[in-house]
Amino acid sequence: MCEPALGSGAFAIEAVRQLAAEYLKRKQEDLGERIDADKMPFELQKVKAHIALHQVYGVDLNATAVELAEISLWLDTMVAGLQAPWFGLHLRRGNSLIGARRAIYSPSHFTKKAWLTTVPKDVPLGEEIGTGIHHFLVPSQGWGAVIDTPEARTYALEKRDDLRLWRNGIRGNPTKTIIKRLSALAQRVEALWDFTARRLEIAELEIRRDIDIWGSEKSTRTPAVTREQIENVLTDPNGAYRRLRRVMDAWAALWSWPLTTEIEAPDWDQWVGGLEAILGTPIKVSSEEKKGQFNVFADMSWIELDAAESNELLFSGAKNCDDATSRFSWLSVADSISSSQGFFHWELDFAPVFLRGGFDLQVGNPPWVRPDWDEAGVLAEFDPWWQLTNKPAESIKRAKREETLAQENARDAFLDERTGQAGTKEHLGSGIDRPILAGLQPDLYRCFMSNTWRSSSMSGIVALIHPESHFTELRAKGLRRETYRRLRRHWQFRNEHRLFTEINNTREYGVHVYGCAKQEPNFLQASSLFHPDTVVRSLRHDGTGIAPGLKDSFGHWDSSAHLDRIVRVDANRLESWAALIDEPNTPKMEARMLYPINRASADTLNRIAIAPRMGDLQSEWTRGWEEDRDRKLGYFTSSSAVPTSWNDTILQGPHLTVATPLAKQPNPTMRSQKDYESIDLDTISADFIPRTNYQVARPYAEYIAAYPKWQSQPSSKLFRLAWRRMADSATVRTVHPAIIPPGPCHIHLVLSASLETIRDTALAAGLWSSIPVDFFAKVAGVSDLTQNVIRRFPHIQNHPLEAQLLLRTLRLNCLVRPYSPLWEELFTNSWQRDTWVAGVGFDYSGRAQISAVEPIWEWATPLRRAVDRRQALIEIDAIVAVMLGITAEELLTIYRTQFPVLQKYEREALYDATGRQLPGKLASEYRKKGSLKPSDLTVDGVTYQEPFVGVDREHDMTLAHKHFSDLLL
Repeated sequence: MCEPALGSGAFAIEAVRQLAAEYLKRKQEDLGERIDADKMPFELQKVKAHIALHQVYGVDLNATAVELAEISLWLDTMVAGLQAPWFGLHLRRGNSLIGARRAIYSPSHFTKKAWLTTVPKDVPLGEEIGTGIHHFLVPSQGWGAVIDTPEARTYALEKRDDLRLWRNGIRGNPTKTIIKRLSALAQRVEALWDFTARRLEIAELEIRRDIDIWGSEKSTRTPAVTREQIENVLTDPNGAYRRLRRVMDAWAALWSWPLTTEIEAPDWDQWVGGLEAILGTPIKVSSEEKKGQFNVFADMSWIELDAAESNELLFSGAKNCDDATSRFSWLSVADSISSSQGFFHWELDFAPVFLRGGFDLQVGNPPWVRPDWDEAGVLAEFDPWWQLTNKPAESIKRAKREETLAQENARDAFLDERTGQAGTKEHLGSGIDRPILAGLQPDLYRCFMSNTWRSSSMSGIVALIHPESHFTELRAKGLRRETYRRLRRHWQFRNEHRLFTEINNTREYGVHVYGCAKQEPNFLQASSLFHPDTVVRSLRHDGTGIAPGLKDSFGHWDSSAHLDRIVRVDANRLESWAALIDEPNTPKMEARMLYPINRASADTLNRIAIAPRMGDLQSEWTRGWEEDRDRKLGYFTSSSAVPTSWNDTILQGPHLTVATPLAKQPNPTMRSQKDYESIDLDTISADFIPRTNYQVARPYAEYIAAYPKWQSQPSSKLFRLAWRRMADSATVRTVHPAIIPPGPCHIHLVLSASLETIRDTALAAGLWSSIPVDFFAKVAGVSDLTQNVIRRFPHIQNHPLEAQLLLRTLRLNCLVRPYSPLWEELFTNSWQRDTWVAGVGFDYSGRAQISAVEPIWEWATPLRRAVDRRQALIEIDAIVAVMLGITAEELLTIYRTQFPVLQKYEREALYDATGRQLPGKLASEYRKKGSLKPSDLTVDGVTYQEPFVGVDREHDMTLAHKHFSDLLL
């Protein structure tokens, strides 16, 4: 087993513990015997020591971390009577992600530069390569990656131009002579790889410790090879292992060829010549000798290998290490880069493992970072100002950069860092070396996914903790396809319990268990978990009781177990998800992942999946003003004021929320993005305009001419469905839609759209305001509600409940006079026969029916009282659920499980005798004390009248669902 991102070895140590315990458990069952309780700890420790010494592998770039892992592994497994172990063959310092592999090109690839854009064929260790040429014997498209950086153009233009000419040349087709030499080198690679594999096989056997583990036969043996002999051979720069490793290192190093060396990078002849100096040229042998050569190596002893290897290198003409460097000076630069970057070549360095087919178990928590350029971090090595200053102006940064780079050796060090980063990023993003990641931004966790799959045996298991952005990223369809084929278990976690203290509590990640690739997907999934024990207990649960949600009835993150948490994802489920969230005809294996918290939620998604989509209609949409760009261009300025006209109004996200286009307005202080106050809908006039943080700065004609247009007119001239672009599934609502009138513009963190008809625009506003649609957005896991996302929202036309939905939608949205044309266009007499659902919320004195409206908009047309607006939203929830075929129980389940913040607000809410909602602090005080003095009931000029009552949303949704279902009978 292997921990490919070793660190301190925590995952390897825990794996050893669990495997040792499982071994003794199964061995006792197999033999029908029991270990005495007082002997169990000792027997367990011996098994742990045996596994740790003989079966644990790991790699880490940090040499100190490897040393720490060795110490930790030994301290956890040490047993009396066992001499100190040596982990030198198994725990290695190196870059797990960058190195050569056993993959080949055919000679035909070396015409028309085909090898530069062709994925080489992987050949398992132990199989013949035929006429193939190893990929690390030929130049790569990514060599000299620093050439393409702005730093190279700015600070080393001449060297950069020289290096670019070199790269153009080395990318050219090799001559027939060169191809012949490459083929000969491939034979030398195979010979040295055979020697190395046999060396390491013997070394593995010789370093074993005789540990008498319970239930197994005793073995006694006398090592024939010492640790010193093994180390001498494997560190000998003139031995087969180090020669082959040097060639692989050189190939990896040329991705990061520096701008600061005076030594020229190798052309084709220098490159091949250098490799020949290291590897030698083939020794002429008869066909019979060649046929049986590998078998001869396989039977050789350590001493016999010494002689055979010495003769092999002598007759091949391989040069002494120093002589090769002296003749081919570019090798010294490659060696320096390799020493710094620590490339690791899995099938060479762990050859015995790959001769057996790969690792049986790989575990770990790979880095969750992208290899991006951190200019400030590099410059801070010379001047801490770069880390201490927060967002300096670009002019200041420019001057400070020149000052910093003027320090002695700073510019060369800066360029070397950029060179290393560019080479690393280019290699990790290479579609040739990682074809399943082609077209994606390099991300270390994804590279570890790819590498572990490649290093796994046919029956091997990989278990990794890593982020999940590839499940929802639109471009990651190829990676999703390969992931679904391998997934066996998928447990998605939220860090609310701070199990990982180094990341934010809202960060999401997953435990992913992979096996060999299958044709059809079939894995178990659980979402929104807070503790791993929840999974273990849920797998054993009997399925009784109510399925848990995100939070329990006390408002705590819910870690309770239930069988319904476990959702099986197969081809049908993925097909349903693809129909729900992806473009038409998206293959099921490329479906973006959804995160239903239980089986009922998963079934509800199936119902939403068959509904018509908003994307089926013609629509226009816009981002509005680009906040930074257009402000710099002078179209508006940042200052607080109340516009005199809707035409001069620029809306931001907090202005609107669910079915409420006038929810908040910014305070004049403009202290932060949260410096907003709620708008009292009971007191605003029919001509109210909210305060804004941006003011028009150009003549209106010039200003509006620059705003995005629909059909040759400014998009702001129409009624539009607007919504906050940024989505957060952890908040009370994920989707915040509202209808905005003609006149106002908005910045890019608000998006807006107009559908085929004004009726469709209003319908969409109603549908989006419902819990079922918000639920869909939550489980989709999206954070950016772009057009590509919202076009997948359901859009149902000509339903018998359409009039009821429109009435409630418009009474919630049409808050001021500019909405009168919309109201009057869509008004229908049937609205005047509608009724509130009886028993929902409560009736206050003087309350009007939902049907108390006239064809002409007036101040009383919109719902202004909090209890009325709440009931209208609940009735919209029920109407949309009925439209989608969602049952009352399913509606309640998605509310219970996916809307914990809304549940909290509902539990804490109190309404007074006039239908107003008490402010949160007043409601809290009243609940705590049971009563308040009359003088305490006036807040911000509003006096709240007793009695105060609470509400029950589940009760209300049940009644509303029945009411609207009955209307269809």
